[in-house]
Amino acid sequence: MRHALTLAIALAFASSGVIAAAPPSSAQTANTPAAQLHALFDKAWNEQHAEPPAGTTDYKLLWGDPSIAYEKEQLARSKTNLAALKKIDRSKLDPTDQLSWRLFQYQLDDAIAAAAYPDDAQSLITQLWGPQLAGIDFKDARYDNATGYETLIHKLNAVGPYLAAFTERLQQAVAQGVTQPRAVMERVPDEIKANIADDPTQSPFYAPFKNLPESIPADQQAKLQREARDAITRAVNPAYKKFLSSSRMTTCRTRAPVPAYPTCPGVRTITRTWFATTPPPT
Repeated sequence: MRHALTLAIALAFASSGVIAAAPPSSAQTANTPAAQLHALFDKAWNEQHAEPPAGTTDYKLLWGDPSIAYEKEQLARSKTNLAALKKIDRSKLDPTDQLSWRLFQYQLDDAIAAAAYPDDAQSLITQLWGPQLAGIDFKDARYDNATGYETLIHKLNAVGPYLAAFTERLQQAVAQGVTQPRAVMERVPDEIKANIADDPTQSPFYAPFKNLPESIPADQQAKLQREARDAITRAVNPAYKKFLSSSRMTTCRTRAPVPAYPTCPGVRTITRTWFATTPPPT
């Protein structure tokens, strides 16, 4: 459920001819329905993809905020964006933007409806997504200057507080009766272990630092690599070891059916909408 809004924005950008992998352009400046729509897309994109300020050590800005409080903030933003969307006269949009309008409305409606169920915590972690896979994302990080790599080091140093907050959110989910089927969690312990390396240079988190760009002076490269190794040893390894010890495997259920969810009837209604190929006609 928590991925729905990002998907909605990506679909809307794609349908309007904008590449979804990059922030949309704000070229349209006239106060027209089309301009209002694209300005709303800009706003929603920036809410979901804000770059952390240079030098920040706040795990919420570097990794994301897994807390219930943040989920409530997301819900409030979804409601605000939906209200703004409904003020845009869809009849005055061209066919492509009308489709974008409908896709965005559909996904915002879905996100708001799904937020009513604590079972949303079901999507926090499985063997296909979760913080245990962060090392995979790190492998592809590349920058032309030292600032980007310094941010990565700050991120490594902040992984402990982030995983602690994530664990707290998982514990809150368990207290609500929300657990995962064992079948979708069986690989998670090994995925967590893959982030722990006695030799920091063999850690997946060190991959971006192995071949730094020539645009960074050699002495600065050595400093970045030294700080990355230190962060992996002091912060990353202990954090993932602790996360492994608090794995949800002990609270997994052996049955997968929806009736195991505490809000079963509502979940059935919501999940039926996820597997529809198109939004319902309006």
